[in-house]
Amino acid sequence: MKFRARFFLILGLIVLTAAALSGCRGIAASAEEAFADLLAQARVETDPQSAKALYEQALALDPSSETALRELLALVSAADPNGAEAETLYATLERMDRFTAEDYEALSALYQAQGRYADAMAALERASVLTGDARFAERLFVYDARALPGTEQFRALADHLRARDGASAAALALSGDFSAAYATRIPGDKRVCLDTLRVFCSDSLVRAWLLEEGTLSYLCASKEGIVFGTAGYDGGFDGAFSVRYCTAASGDLCQEEGGFASGLCEGELRSSVLWGEPTEDVAPLFSSDLTDAVSYTGHFAAGVPVPPDLPRGAKLPEGETPYAFDEGGKTFLSLPGTELFSFSEFGFALYPEW
Repeated sequence: MKFRARFFLILGLIVLTAAALSGCRGIAASAEEAFADLLAQARVETDPQSAKALYEQALALDPSSETALRELLALVSAADPNGAEAETLYATLERMDRFTAEDYEALSALYQAQGRYADAMAALERASVLTGDARFAERLFVYDARALPGTEQFRALADHLRARDGASAAALALSGDFSAAYATRIPGDKRVCLDTLRVFCSDSLVRAWLLEEGTLSYLCASKEGIVFGTAGYDGGFDGAFSVRYCTAASGDLCQEEGGFASGLCEGELRSSVLWGEPTEDVAPLFSSDLTDAVSYTGHFAAGVPVPPDLPRGAKLPEGETPYAFDEGGKTFLSLPGTELFSFSEFGFALYPEW
């Protein structure tokens, strides 16, 4: 009798347990259905606030749903891309360990829109460290100068370029203070923006462009040489230009003035060259006075040099293209292997579109 009673007791427990488990499965299935239903409603809801409320209800049922979280993030970002709510959702994604390279890029853009430039830079640096994605170093690392430790150094560089003070701009670019201005946790080359100032910084050289009111001021400075020039610019080089450059290897200093048409040298070119000796310090050389310089003149048609009538018996060098001559046509300036003279032959570089 006791055996039978115990048997029926165990059987009853089994039946009750099965019923309970069946009930749990029913509740779970009901929750999944409710989640799916809320998600479906949110996707077709035309009122942003109502859709937002539906997404939040769905996430309350399943906080781990990346799909619902990303759809809510897209909705919130479209309504207020610079708001704190989008930032909170990004933080949730990051805690879920679901962050992608694109998320870091979007978060950085959000910080920049809020004027939080240091946070924007930190987001990209964090992405580079955590994802190992080379794009952050190669493509995404265009820094706003306001996020860097030496913002004022970039402002000073822009002021020198604006004043067409090449000597001061070069001295600043080659200084230790300037190299510290763009130091970050991520090593390597940097591309920096500040309004219309663009700067490329590396261990070996600094290149800077300032575009204002149709005039481009350009600097390229390294221990090997300095180029500084100004030119008319409207998507390309057009109009008058002036450029001064020197190299440590030759010790020569040259100042040239002329014009560009569609990027090619056009019309008269006036050159002044102070011939020198090799030097280890290009900054003083760049600032040298040109009173004792030798003058040369050239003429161009659509980038092609038009040589003057040379004295009888004068010989031109093989493999080189003379482009400017002294008054008697006996000495000249030339470049090897160059037939068409554009802005690049005079040291300029196009304004970068980053």
